[in-house]
Amino acid sequence: MRTAFSVLRQLAAAFSVALLVGACAGLEPGPPPLTAADIVQLSKAGEAPASIVDRLGKSGTVLWLSASELVSLGEAGVANQVLDYLQAVQMAEVRRRSQFEQMLYGPEMSPFSRCGGLYRNERFSGFFAPFC
Repeated sequence: MRTAFSVLRQLAAAFSVALLVGACAGLEPGPPPLTAADIVQLSKAGEAPASIVDRLGKSGTVLWLSASELVSLGEAGVANQVLDYLQAVQMAEVRRRSQFEQMLYGPEMSPFSRCGGLYRNERFSGFFAPFC
């Protein structure tokens, strides 16, 4: 005769297996991230900017580009729509990381806090001093 506890244990085990299988199914790797050279090559091959943006989105590409690198890409023939997307994704990633850091460390100790992660009662005389 089965007890209620053994039935609950079997249900918990079945739920755990289902959860594990579902989590593993969601880990399928997508397409590899594109490089700046890939983007230039696609642009020179005549691929539409919307198609390049779609490929960047599906691959989860975030390129850490400086302003001069963005200008170089533009001079190499990459469309403004693609450049705007690259910059927007980079800014969104910075915001996401900032939120994560603040969640982990709190707003006072986050490396992304505007005062460099220092406590408010400490004197800060660096670049961000006027903003602290």
